[in-house]
Amino acid sequence: MAGLSPYPGGGPTLSGKDNLAERRRSSRHSLRIPLRLRVWGSSGATRDGKSVDISEQGALLETDLPLRVGALLDLRIKLPEEITGQPTTEWRCKSRVIHITLASSAGYTVKAGVHFDWLDASRK
Repeated sequence: MAGLSPYPGGGPTLSGKDNLAERRRSSRHSLRIPLRLRVWGSSGATRDGKSVDISEQGALLETDLPLRVGALLDLRIKLPEEITGQPTTEWRCKSRVIHITLASSAGYTVKAGVHFDWLDASRK
């Protein structure tokens, strides 16, 4: 499956030297979109979650999946045209967890900031 990097030229790194303005190169949208996720390469079942906000580069999401910073996720989400520039389509995203806090919504235990390493439109 060929993936698309959301960044021309490889994009920013998330080292401690980066400042917030450099990491947030795209607009955030407060969109609560249902999603499915699991730890990348895991044979475990996918879990439900939802986005809190989303941009071209990543998302803040809530889930009950136990996560740790640095974990790679297989995330499936129907991204709206305002994010992708294409008609609403289900996307598969390889995402990296960059921070975790307690969730604020009932039914979810974790709020995780994820960076999209690559995106690919699902072919059904």
